[in-house]
Formats: sequence, C-alpha cells, structure tokens
Amino acid sequence: MSSAFSAPVINDVATRQGYDLLFPLSPSIGPVPEGFRPIIEKTWGDKLAPFKFPASFEMGASFDASVDAASKMGWQVKHVDRTSFIIQALDITRWLRFKDDIVIKLSQQDDAVMLNMRSRSRIGKGDLGKNAARIQDYLKHLHEATSPSASKS
Repeated sequence: MSSAFSAPVINDVATRQGYDLLFPLSPSIGPVPEGFRPIIEKTWGDKLAPFKFPASFEMGASFDASVDAASKMGWQVKHVDRTSFIIQALDITRWLRFKDDIVIKLSQQDDAVMLNMRSRSRIGKGDLGKNAARIQDYLKHLHEATSPSASKS
C-alpha cells in the first residue's frame, strides 16, 4: 500500500472493473476520470482487483454480506438496491471529517458473483491514498467474512 506521502494526487479510485460505476444518489457525478485510470493501475494494480465471492455464495447471500460488511466498516449505508445489486454509502474521515462516497456493485460473471467498487472524495484534488486504502480494507474485511473458515468460528 502506498503511504500518504507517496500517494498520487487523485481523489477517485475504483477496482479494475469499477471505473464506470455511478452513484445512484448523485447522478451528476460521472465515472472515474480517464486520466486517473492508468495511475490507479500503476500504483495499486492487483491490490484493487474485483472481489470474487466463494462458490458457495449465491447473489443474495453475497449482497447481504456486502451490505453487512459496509455497515461493519462504520459507513453510513445510504442506498441499497436489491434489484440492480448496488449499494451506496458514505464514510466520514476520522480527523478532518471529510465526506467520501462509496458505491458497490455485484454482478454475475460466469459461475461467480463478482464485486466492484469505487470510493471518491467529495473535496480536494488528492486523498493521500485514503480511497484506495478504504477499498483494500473493505475487500479484506469481506474476504475474512466470507471465507469458509469464517462460518466455522
């Protein structure tokens, strides 16, 4: 993970297939800017790969786990659409109380449920790596919550 001092000056980050995710409650916000995409790929690469749910998780269980994980991260879940499998949330940073928007979308790809997401700061040109760290933390939490060993504990 890049440190705040070496993070690129961008404020909108997504998993590889999440660049075009839009925010349902903020339709005026377009996709991740084209110029950010190669920076994201070069800086974080596979660390921001889409999340693949275990084979035992069907779409409904995957979606429920995703909503639950967002809540457990302390985010304010603002929108849950069980038809299009989209979640929108808000995270307020601890020290400066900046508001950052998050959108999560699940999709069926072949025999797997895949999760892509995007995290965007509302203000500022750079986020000191916070959006990428947020995505990585969420994906780690989701992995731990859905791993086969999680159901045994």
